[in-house]
Amino acid sequence: MSSERRGCGFPIARIVVVFSLAVGTVLDAAIGKYQGKQTGENSLFRTLHGLLQNGDVVLADRYFSGWFDIALLQARGVDMVVRKHQLRSSDFRTGRRLGWGDHLVSWPKPPRPDWLSKEQYDSLPDELTLRELPPGRPPERVPRNWSSSAPCSMPNLTRLTRSPCSTGGAGRPNSTCGA
Repeated sequence: MSSERRGCGFPIARIVVVFSLAVGTVLDAAIGKYQGKQTGENSLFRTLHGLLQNGDVVLADRYFSGWFDIALLQARGVDMVVRKHQLRSSDFRTGRRLGWGDHLVSWPKPPRPDWLSKEQYDSLPDELTLRELPPGRPPERVPRNWSSSAPCSMPNLTRLTRSPCSTGGAGRPNSTCGA
């Protein structure tokens, strides 16, 4: 039990920011309630999808590595590099091998979540083909100081050609940005 009176204290909010790594500026932000349905960082980030253009690259932490987060961005022509969620396993002996510690994997489409309309769900592919790299292992012809993480929605990646955008939640450093 708290000794604070009702209505006193500090307000709590969720904040998601999209910024350009090329120029180091905030492009837009979404602020939402701390608790309640559809107030998580993923939901807030989906409100910022309109900001992203075909050919953009999103770098994000593992909180944004869900199937639908990646698929909705791919549908807009936006690629994503993100650390894989810790509960998803990796087996580099499977999939289409591209080189040591580098392969293509397929993630099947999961059941439709409540927040996604049936029309949106039906428009998404039945599976995602993703390039999976172990942390710290950049693909060939990418600068060695580029910190890559699995999975990557760019199966034919040989170099980054556009200014990447990055997302990170409030108070959390971006764990995958290697600029």
